[in-house]
Amino acid sequence: MAEALRRVRASRLVRVYATVEEAVEAARARPPALQDELRLAPVPTAARAARAFVREVCRAWRLDAPDTTVVERAGLVANELVTNAVIHAHTDVWLRLELRGDRLFIAVRDRGPQVLEPVPPAPEAEGGRGLWLVEQLGRAWGVRPAPDGGKTVWCALTL
Repeated sequence: MAEALRRVRASRLVRVYATVEEAVEAARARPPALQDELRLAPVPTAARAARAFVREVCRAWRLDAPDTTVVERAGLVANELVTNAVIHAHTDVWLRLELRGDRLFIAVRDRGPQVLEPVPPAPEAEGGRGLWLVEQLGRAWGVRPAPDGGKTVWCALTL
């Protein structure tokens, strides 16, 4: 079969493997980089939609095996970043997931000008822990200004 595919030059369009085992192993392997994005309206249910999107994408990228720790951390980070954007920016929000090697990048872009800073949690405070939590969960995080006047807040998680 592989030889027949090579004769008709299908191997230029379709990856051909010498054995079934090699083909199965290649199918199981994750590509070196993946990305997906979701646009959200600035509504109270945006954070819930963001968490569901993160779970779905992480499962599709097989980041939930052997355990779900990365998926749970990614969902929590996305929840906090989207919540901040909805509360403070009041604009549409773009949630982007990008997998590069052993890093999962979570980025939230909005059109609001306000840049927030992490605040150490006060025991009596009901809120304000979002960026502090992102800082604790991520390997790195930051804020980039956007050309449209908004910003992108991102976090990198190690798999």
